[in-house]
Amino acid sequence: MHTRVRFAFPMMLLALACSDGSRAGKADAGSGGASSSGAIRDAAAPVFFTPDAEVLADEGEGFVLEVPDASVAMAEEEAEVDALAGLSPIELHFDVRVGEQSLRCGERFGPIGEDGLQAELLHLRFYLHDLYLIGADGKGQEITLAEDGRFQHDGVALLDFEDGSGRCEESGNVSENHRIVGGVPAGNYVGLAFKVGVPEAYNHEDPTEAAPPLDLLPMHWSWADGYKFLRIDAREQGGTSFNIHLGSTYCNFDESLGRVRCERANRAEVVFKAFDPARERVVLDYGTLLEGIDVVAETPGCIAGGTPWICQPLMAAFGIDHATGTADPELQRAFFAEER
Repeated sequence: MHTRVRFAFPMMLLALACSDGSRAGKADAGSGGASSSGAIRDAAAPVFFTPDAEVLADEGEGFVLEVPDASVAMAEEEAEVDALAGLSPIELHFDVRVGEQSLRCGERFGPIGEDGLQAELLHLRFYLHDLYLIGADGKGQEITLAEDGRFQHDGVALLDFEDGSGRCEESGNVSENHRIVGGVPAGNYVGLAFKVGVPEAYNHEDPTEAAPPLDLLPMHWSWADGYKFLRIDAREQGGTSFNIHLGSTYCNFDESLGRVRCERANRAEVVFKAFDPARERVVLDYGTLLEGIDVVAETPGCIAGGTPWICQPLMAAFGIDHATGTADPELQRAFFAEER
């Protein structure tokens, strides 16, 4: 049994994971988590929320990250040491679930949709970028991602829940990735923020020439449309498939800019005002995405925001306005944090 929690910012060392004094309740990824503009900004030191001085005084300093000594660093993989030299290491853990059940290849899960059906997984991968830890002052510190040559490169990370078993055999492989590894300067932090997707600068690359993790053809539409930021394909018990493919839409080559421009970005933004990476994981709730949707009648699903009566409520769960493609982290409810 998993308990969703919101921590009262206990003091702790990441390396020792010493902590106490938590309080129950769901970690809120929505309310109060955005900057005044309601969006995560790409500029240096973005502000994700305005702290309340009295609340900060009551809740303490947050979790503390320190730079390990050389003997600890030498125990890490060489690629990660090179990328994270002089930074405090951090790991972020992720899961995708329906209720209390994790989505895994070769296993039935459910209930999903308005009819409460059982289903099997076909595809499950998504990209993240612009990852930040948030200080008690509400300002973000960008997480430097380790270069592992497969799942993380140049600030983009792929979370891969396909292992090639069951119905995932068409596109999955034995290598999965449920975590993100990186580093930040030593300091006090209280929260986490990230975007779902691929940065616009990389979104229209040729995947046959791109470095991993942007080399996956199943995660790409075409050169003009770019990458599928998130792909979840499932087959319900009657044999009908329901697919969720999230990515930028209405993309065309803009001659004045000399590049492809997309009218609707469709990048979900997630902000947790309270998140402790040593004690919590991030969970994507697949059941929430399909609330009230008839997954049999509405096949093939939501493909790039194409069908309004299907995609509008589904994208709203990500905090994305279907009509404009803009995201508001205060409205997203697909991701939550829980104690692990």
